[in-house]
Amino acid sequence: MQGVIKYKESAGQPKGGMYTLLAAYTDAGGKMVGPLTGSTVMSFRSPLLQAEDADKVQGLSKNNKALNSVNNNAYFVFQNIDLKGVKQLTYHY
Repeated sequence: MQGVIKYKESAGQPKGGMYTLLAAYTDAGGKMVGPLTGSTVMSFRSPLLQAEDADKVQGLSKNNKALNSVNNNAYFVFQNIDLKGVKQLTYHY
């Protein structure tokens, strides 16, 4: 089974956040075995990422609103991001 899901922003909601998709399927079963169910859950990040939500932070002070006190060789990391098709990156400092 396959398909396409198109996400849209929720009116009145802040940008960012995450989508969680739960997919489940139950077959018809058979003579010897009853119906079997399989399921999976996937989480998808918003395309709008805030630096303070980074997966890893090194050499920076992190509070709930921003990354501060930048030290030499400081960095932050977002893991598991597919940059295919990304044509623009905007950052504020």
